[in-house]
Amino acid sequence: RWDGAAWQAVGDGLDAAVYDIEMVGPILCIGGVFSGAAAWTVSGNAWVTVGSGLNGYVYDLEVVGEVVYMGGGFTNAGDIAYADYLVGWNFRHFAWQPVNGEGQSLDDAVYTLAAAGENLYVGGNFTDSDISLNHIGRWNFSDESWHALGSGLGDRVYALEVVGADVYAGGWFTDAGGNASADHIARWDGAAWRALGGGLDDWVGGIVSVGPNLYVSGGFTNAGGNLARWDGAVWNPVSGSGGGGLNDEVFALFAHGAELYAVGRFTQADGGS
Repeated sequence: RWDGAAWQAVGDGLDAAVYDIEMVGPILCIGGVFSGAAAWTVSGNAWVTVGSGLNGYVYDLEVVGEVVYMGGGFTNAGDIAYADYLVGWNFRHFAWQPVNGEGQSLDDAVYTLAAAGENLYVGGNFTDSDISLNHIGRWNFSDESWHALGSGLGDRVYALEVVGADVYAGGWFTDAGGNASADHIARWDGAAWRALGGGLDDWVGGIVSVGPNLYVSGGFTNAGGNLARWDGAVWNPVSGSGGGGLNDEVFALFAHGAELYAVGRFTQADGGS
């Protein structure tokens, strides 16, 4: 924890990698490689396991009201045998809240989640539930069922961002609903997959919307570096007065007000240390 002046430990730390962090009211919820999911009670200054934990990794968390939804590589949550790769934890009732019904579980890992209104958008390595999804799907909280986004995507989805009626997906795919130009990044407009320019030349791991711009990060280099800005018409490099941008892969992005935070493998920004 950065308190504005120095780094502070959070309890005794954890024994393996952390992949995502979300706040649920006063509770800090962590997902990663350790027992699956844990929570830090800010008032109590103590780590607690969420339920009895999960039997696999948690890659992403998404908070909807009092529920934190978890996507990952697990296949069981508590005594819910059909909580494969996706499940919710209700902090009011302190109980698991399954997303799938029996026979509706996903068939492989979930890497990214994004909630909007009555929908939870899910991306990953899965291809099937009770219907064919192909790496991306929409779970509707009202009718409690899965909905496909067209014919889906051709490979893994690592990042999702919902902007109004549009859903942006980024990942390893080079085909989006048959659109040959939708390489590694694509936009679902509610009816079809659309390309963003000529696409990107390598994987996308982070997408975040700031005002009229969409910032995208990953392993690509054909848009001016590993971090680029889509203005609705063309790709633009993201760099300061020193130029050059970031010098290696960018795994994730976070926006706070007018500021954009990036994390990844890079060791220099605009040629500086």
